[in-house]
Amino acid sequence: MNLKLFFAAFFLATGLTFFSAQESYNTLVFKGNQQFDKENYETSSSKYMEAVQLNDKEFMGHYNLGNSLYKRKMFDEAKAEFEKAEKLSTNLPDKSAALYNLGNTYMQQENSKKAAEYYKQALKQDPYNESIRKNYEIAMLKEKEKEQQKKQKDDSSGGDGDENKDRNKGQD
Repeated sequence: MNLKLFFAAFFLATGLTFFSAQESYNTLVFKGNQQFDKENYETSSSKYMEAVQLNDKEFMGHYNLGNSLYKRKMFDEAKAEFEKAEKLSTNLPDKSAALYNLGNTYMQQENSKKAAEYYKQALKQDPYNESIRKNYEIAMLKEKEKEQQKKQKDDSSGGDGDENKDRNKGQD
């Protein structure tokens, strides 16, 4: 009889610990959201980081931490969190949101080629999302501009050298 009582107490204590940890995770995310809404991005990052330390297998903590770090212009750190969130996503809207924010992060770092790749992946998850489509088009335009500028630079530096050679031949 005492053995049954022991196991019952053990399972009750284990269950309460699990639920209180889960509640703490949710509470920390909630508090992080409150701070994020007040534009206190450093404090919100702190709350989200605590939540992630309690449970690093949940999408929301990583995704929100990525958003907070992004607002703080900590783009490499934000990318790492969005990548984790994308891997942990369990539905299409979450996956699309993480991929979209990865694209935004790459755009902030002026890597339009990589940004376009992430926007394209996000569009596959959410093909009717106009924000994603618009950002994808912007990234593609920026990438095209870069290619044209590079081509013009190559043409102008290569062309000057040939013209000088021709002038020198005529002067001999």
